[in-house]
Amino acid sequence: MIDQPGDITITHASGTHSVNSILSQESLVLSGGSLTVSNTVQVNGSFTVSGGTLIKAVVLAGTDGQGLTVGTSGGVLDGVTLNGNAVVGPTGQLTVRNGLMLNATLTTRDGGVITSKGCPV
Repeated sequence: MIDQPGDITITHASGTHSVNSILSQESLVLSGGSLTVSNTVQVNGSFTVSGGTLIKAVVLAGTDGQGLTVGTSGGVLDGVTLNGNAVVGPTGQLTVRNGLMLNATLTTRDGGVITSKGCPV
């Protein structure tokens, strides 16, 4: 569990890392590298993928219903299940690899794009 006093943002900017699960009260940005999560991710602050790759995670909605945002630098979801809403922001590009299980709403805004690499979306 990630929970620090005050409002902070945790950033994963590079490298290849694997964890069992993530529960964060803070904001999380995946701006580079790859993060494999073998179980669930729940971020109760904002959760942004903008330049990084999220692999195999089951993304849960935050306590206030917030989901995942794909930023302008784009992002990759690789074999991910979305159980919380997601938004591909203005000019953002989401690339889906190895399938995407969508159990919530996925919205594109102002030029946001979703592409698939070798799998149905």
